[in-house]
Amino acid sequence: MQKMYVDWIVWARSNQVQRVSVTHQKTWQDIVTGTLFSSSEEQLKDIRETLYRRVNTIEQLDELLKPSSQKPISKEYSTLPWFSEDGQSQVPFIEAARLFIAFSFLIEKAYTCEDLNRWKMDVWKTFCSEDMNNRQASWYALNRTCRSCLSNPKFDTLLEAVKVKILRGGPYKIRKYYLETDNIKEMRGASILIEWLGEVVAPQLATAKWIPELVIYSGGGNLMALLPGEASDHLATEIEKAYSKYAPTLKNAYILYDTNLKEIACCDEQYIQLIKNTERELSIRKQLKVYNLVENSHPLDKDGYPESFYLSDDKGERIDKITFGEVVPGKTEVCDSCRVRKPRYLLPLGSEKINLCGSCLQKHQVGRKMRTRFMSRYSQIMDKEVEKASMLQAISDDIAVVYADGNNMGGIIQNVRSLEQMAYFSRITSAAAVQACYKALDASGIVSFECIAVGGDDIFMIVPAKKALKFVDNLIECFNEAFRDLSQAFQKMPTTLSAGLVIGKYNAPIRVLTEKADQCLKNAKELIRQDRFNQGSVDFLIYREEYVVDGEIDENPIRTSMRPLTLAMFRTLIDIVEWLKAEKQGKTAIQRLQTAAEQVESEPEFQISYRYQVARSKNWLLNELKTKLADIGYDYDAGVVRQKAEIGTPGNASKHSASEISKPITIWKDMLDVWDYIEEEAK
Repeated sequence: MQKMYVDWIVWARSNQVQRVSVTHQKTWQDIVTGTLFSSSEEQLKDIRETLYRRVNTIEQLDELLKPSSQKPISKEYSTLPWFSEDGQSQVPFIEAARLFIAFSFLIEKAYTCEDLNRWKMDVWKTFCSEDMNNRQASWYALNRTCRSCLSNPKFDTLLEAVKVKILRGGPYKIRKYYLETDNIKEMRGASILIEWLGEVVAPQLATAKWIPELVIYSGGGNLMALLPGEASDHLATEIEKAYSKYAPTLKNAYILYDTNLKEIACCDEQYIQLIKNTERELSIRKQLKVYNLVENSHPLDKDGYPESFYLSDDKGERIDKITFGEVVPGKTEVCDSCRVRKPRYLLPLGSEKINLCGSCLQKHQVGRKMRTRFMSRYSQIMDKEVEKASMLQAISDDIAVVYADGNNMGGIIQNVRSLEQMAYFSRITSAAAVQACYKALDASGIVSFECIAVGGDDIFMIVPAKKALKFVDNLIECFNEAFRDLSQAFQKMPTTLSAGLVIGKYNAPIRVLTEKADQCLKNAKELIRQDRFNQGSVDFLIYREEYVVDGEIDENPIRTSMRPLTLAMFRTLIDIVEWLKAEKQGKTAIQRLQTAAEQVESEPEFQISYRYQVARSKNWLLNELKTKLADIGYDYDAGVVRQKAEIGTPGNASKHSASEISKPITIWKDMLDVWDYIEEEAK
């Protein structure tokens, strides 16, 4: 079968996918999506020259080399390839430029330079002009990261003499950190602290004496940096102390790994071994580190009163002051939020006072101060008006907690073969989650919401229940699109998004809703392992205090729910209910069918009941359901659903055993659960 390539310049400029077969053009494969691209050498050269002309200042260079996940740069620049000396091996241009600057800095010991900005612009000029006669050792090192090139004893000796410390680490058990409380402000504050410490504080501490290009990646809180051998042996500990200072109960670990530039400038198996070595050291550090998770005082406590501090941006500029002026010392048995640690503080909230431990107080004040952070970003980037909700009821009387996470990220990482590829993967993933949220909010018409966390491939949102189903649909689609192999008309996605969705009243215990959303997410991700198309998946639950068991008895002869659902099945469910509402059909008949499915003792008994109901309702449901379910790989007969025997359609996936698959399924409970949360659309 002939390989098909996507015309890169057409796609980058107009977002149109034009597949071509090529023989005399530059071709390459995107490490994240697997897309095969092609472009003429002249087009690539023109873009490189245009880019070089546009970057005239150090500020412009910094913006190019560290694109914001909030507002990514154009595809022409963000996906522009750089080819090694053999003309075949390639890495993304931005990551290649960043690493070339880092290598040059380490080789030339540029930290002794009086004007680092001027030096950096000179290195940028060398890279863009492809001046191979200048900084030859840096070129040699960069080529080694792309391919197994011929050894040069002179440069090998030089690179081996350049001592380097690899800094790796980040927070872990993150969900536990922001789910230990029932307060939305504290969940938000926990998320902000995780992002700030991992993506601002840790990189700044790591490169304070040097240049930010030494950071290979810092997405999702995980950090990797190449530091001069002269770096302090205590640097990793200093970063951990920063976590203890601002997020005392957040588990984290950092290590320094001593090596040299020859070992770092590598690819393929050598790179994999290098990463394994650092991961082993990091794993040991996690096992040895001891945490005081019952500490009840604030890390900035001074005589019973916490001191204020500033959150800063990635340039080190102060942006928000976190204060504790209204807080007074207090002492009761247990913290009102986490219900684990002893409180030492009283925080006035209106006419009441709540007892908080130091960790929960820190989260609370940060979350209260920064409550509109994500909404402000969204409003600015998307140019949309938003309604800033001061409380959950302002979002809606019925709210939906959405918890989403990427699938098969580890599978992509296993294919990463160089530092540049890992940095590119981190950049693309971080941007995909943020942009998917922005686009899904916009497409769903949501103007009031609460964002708890969007980072790495993790998404945690609260949205109006009436728009939640459409939001999740759009969210998965937008995230998946960022990872689609454009050179194939249809094939299994390299990575997708799964989501857990729980709908409840605004005054329902938020921790309960969140825990159930987390369980739904686990169910949805389990389904993905059985879905050969890896299209994404959803599990959902309608939380009612009087009825919170959303399962079924295994002995029931009929499965009364199809959940968890593939994306195709989820869309079909929404489509069916929309169609019924457009046809002005009520749900009384469906309720009778659901009751019958729960009470019958056999499939034939249910089918008798079904045929009776259909006869009464003039067969309005039969043909529509049969057609819609057949399109995604299910047979529909007399009110029950079975997966088709052949596996060949994108809706056909199951987490159940072979015996369970043969069991008849009904869709009525799923339809009833979503009925009130689907807005009627005219057909």
